Amino acid sequence: TGHRSDEGWTSMSVEEIVRKAKHFSREGDLASFEVLLQEAEPCLDPSMQLLINNYFLHACSQAGSLDRALMHLHHMEETGMAPDVMTLNTILNAYARVGDSAGAQRFMERMGQLGVYPNSVSYSTFCKVLARNGRAEAIQQV
Repeated sequence: TGHRSDEGWTSMSVEEIVRKAKHFSREGDLASFEVLLQEAEPCLDPSMQLLINNYFLHACSQAGSLDRALMHLHHMEETGMAPDVMTLNTILNAYARVGDSAGAQRFMERMGQLGVYPNSVSYSTFCKVLARNGRAEAIQQV
C-alpha cells in the first residue's frame, strides 16, 4: 500500500488515507488532496469522510483560499455531508486569514441555519478577524 493503484485509493487503509490527507494539508497541495478526496471518499464511513473533508478545508484556509473552501463546503452540503462545528470554525478561520470581517459575520449568522451553533473557538476566531480589521470595538458586542 501507499501507492495509488489503478483502482484508486481503495487498496489503502483508512490510516494511510488519513496520513496522506494530513501530508497534503501540511504541504498545501490542494490539487493532490482533491484527487484523494474524490477517490477515497467512497471507501470511508461518514465520520471519516467528514474528518478528511475538514482536513481539506483546513488546507484551503492555510493557503488563504477562502473561495475554494466555500466551494468545497457547498459541495459537502450538496452531497448530504452535514458539517460539524470543526467544519464551520475552519471556514471562519479562512475568513480571518483573508481579513473579511463582514463575510465572517454573515457566516456566523448562517452557522445556526446549518444546524451547528458557534462554540468558544467560533467566537474567538470571529474576534480575531474583527481585531485584524481594526474593529476591536465590535468585539465587545460578540
